[in-house]
Amino acid sequence: MNSETSSATSSNTSSIHLSKAASSSSARTPTPEPYAQSMSPNLPQTILQKLVNDEKYCRKVLPFIKPEYFEGSHKAVYRIILDFITKYNKLPTATALSIEVDNAELNEETYPFAVKIVESLKDNPAVEEQWMVENTEKWCKDRALFLAIVESSKIIEGQVKDKTEGAIPELLQKALAISFDTSVGH
Repeated sequence: MNSETSSATSSNTSSIHLSKAASSSSARTPTPEPYAQSMSPNLPQTILQKLVNDEKYCRKVLPFIKPEYFEGSHKAVYRIILDFITKYNKLPTATALSIEVDNAELNEETYPFAVKIVESLKDNPAVEEQWMVENTEKWCKDRALFLAIVESSKIIEGQVKDKTEGAIPELLQKALAISFDTSVGH
């Protein structure tokens, strides 16, 4: 049993050294975020690209896109873009975004992905405008519905203290009512 204990101790010590080495190498080559494997990872990326490269698209969709629709580093970058546009009433340049990401208080896991996302935003994908708006609207609806279902589940499980099960229909109704058509009156 002593040899097993000493073996476990030396194993723990070496795993500490390995984990430090792994964490320093992971800063250079980050592993994919969970979001990259869910839904359509290309659409959130394309939305961010169009937001910083196409003012007409940006003005049309920005009022409807909520930060919580994004996940991980995409959410962090979206918040930076939104803050910039709100403050300066202009689209951010690639240089400004890079500086904002460097100045943002992002954790070690989010930062390298945010840097890669910002680097990719320099590309302005050639996408048909109406298709892009329609797909952005659908994505917003899908994300809002997903988040409403997750919150509904938490309400049912008693994890949300300030809402009862009676709030669930309203949550789902709001998610399903999302529309970029401002003449609808929502």
